[in-house]
Amino acid sequence: MTKLFLSNRKLSAAVTVVFLFASLLFAAPASAAELTSSLDRTAISENETLQLTVRLNEQVGFNSPDFTALEEDFDILGQQRSSQFRSINGRTEAWTDWTLTLSPKSIGTLSIPAFHFEGAVSDPVEVTVTEASASADGAPQEIFVEVETNKSDVFVQEELLVTIKVHTGVLLRDASMNEELKVENAVVENVSETAYSKQIDGRLYRVLEMVYAIYPQQSGSLTIPSLSWNLIMATDRGSGLRYRFQAPGELRRVRSEPKVIQVRQQPVQYTGDHWLPTRELKLEQHWSSDPSRFVVGEPITRTITMTADGLTSAQLPPLPDQTVPGIKVYQDKPQFDDLKTSKGILGTRIESVAIVPTEAGELTLPEMSVAWWDTEAERERIATIPAQVLEIAPAANSSSNLPLVPPSNAPAGDEDLNDASDTEVAVVQLWPWMLSNAIFALLACIFLIAWLRKRPAQQTTEPRGRTDQSREVQEAFDAVRRACSDNNPRAVRNALGDWGRLYWQLPHAASLQDIDHRCGSEAVTKELAKLDEILYGTQQLGRNVDGWRGDTLWRALVKFKRNDKKKRLQEKANSDQLAPLYPTTQ
Repeated sequence: MTKLFLSNRKLSAAVTVVFLFASLLFAAPASAAELTSSLDRTAISENETLQLTVRLNEQVGFNSPDFTALEEDFDILGQQRSSQFRSINGRTEAWTDWTLTLSPKSIGTLSIPAFHFEGAVSDPVEVTVTEASASADGAPQEIFVEVETNKSDVFVQEELLVTIKVHTGVLLRDASMNEELKVENAVVENVSETAYSKQIDGRLYRVLEMVYAIYPQQSGSLTIPSLSWNLIMATDRGSGLRYRFQAPGELRRVRSEPKVIQVRQQPVQYTGDHWLPTRELKLEQHWSSDPSRFVVGEPITRTITMTADGLTSAQLPPLPDQTVPGIKVYQDKPQFDDLKTSKGILGTRIESVAIVPTEAGELTLPEMSVAWWDTEAERERIATIPAQVLEIAPAANSSSNLPLVPPSNAPAGDEDLNDASDTEVAVVQLWPWMLSNAIFALLACIFLIAWLRKRPAQQTTEPRGRTDQSREVQEAFDAVRRACSDNNPRAVRNALGDWGRLYWQLPHAASLQDIDHRCGSEAVTKELAKLDEILYGTQQLGRNVDGWRGDTLWRALVKFKRNDKKKRLQEKANSDQLAPLYPTTQ
């Protein structure tokens, strides 16, 4: 069995090397390093903090950009770094994030400077800092909720941003929303969730901020319903993090006020075929090669990208037909993407077509236009791609037009492409595609054989029917690992709730108190208390909690899980022992 396991490991390693070599052989050249800067919010008051994320699209070992220029306008309260790598459908991505918690030194428009790192330069970013506002009644509250909207009225299907802020001026052990935001006759998207500190009348509050994008589906009055939260306040008795974490807390419920928004109908003067209310809509095109070098029978891919600020990709319509006499068009499946930020949703629809000329001469691709409604200026606008004149050259080594050869993604069965005389041309143009497919098919067979050989060994070493080793529980535990690796406290809290529910078969998501009680581990208790503090505490504890890291908590959980597994195996072994045939009495 050991030899088989080692053989499988060697085979897997060899296959991995072959796969990486083939991927490098057929992959496009790697893009240059790119450095970007982004903020969780671009408008804050002078007593709030904000997070700056600087991302490099490569993994980095130990070095980092020089952030000293930030200290001119900001105090750097904390800094974290995380690296990620993922592979989806053969497409690999890697990046490194530096996340800094900043506090502004003055009001006005402050600039995040450009950073330089390994030859890449980021763009500067601006943030608006306003004066802190005093409380309305002059008496600060311990806990309160604010609901804000970016507009008092919108058009039907226009994006409405709703920001909900839960302010807590006391230490909390837990906070949970009783229900998700649902609005009648509207589509609701959760676009961002963040936590930060804010001073009001000299009192420090921890703010949980949630931003939703709402798309009304009919005109009239739109009601944003009241939402409620259950908050568990930490007791003031005792001292130390562990006592505060384990002692019983006081349950409070806080509720937001409902809001009513007016939704207007589509304007009668709008002439577009599809109703697209947005802040901005763009059309952009990209060619896979120079469009001035069209040759009969040779395909060139044209990619059209439609982006709309304030609409989801599902709201964007298909692009106009690109078919004209003298060409064959092969449509790819559209791609959709939604970029969610605190400013709303940026929807993207990408359509790619392979254009294959069938005759030489001059060819004109007509203008492409899409009408949209500018919600800021309240007027109709047209996004266009101008008409384009193409010169189609005859096929090489031929005085007449060569028969059409379909691109690799063209649908099979076109009667115009099945002439026997096309075989030689088709083979010449398709051999790279056929060779790459053959190599990857071979690699897939090798992986399948290795997996089938390894599968019985795994089944004999892993006990079946064990709840703590089921696939669902392991996936939940992997989610905890990823959240800890990202140093994301709220993601860790959510992942722990799912894992605890599955691991101990609870009827509800496990709270931090549930996990602490069942683990019975000093290390886990200490780290859960730190997590509780970063989520619900304030600086009343007299320490900076912005630099929290999840690796210590992860190691404590792994150690508990290992010990718990040994304990369960020992209990099972004891229960399996047979009772003596002739028990003796004492």
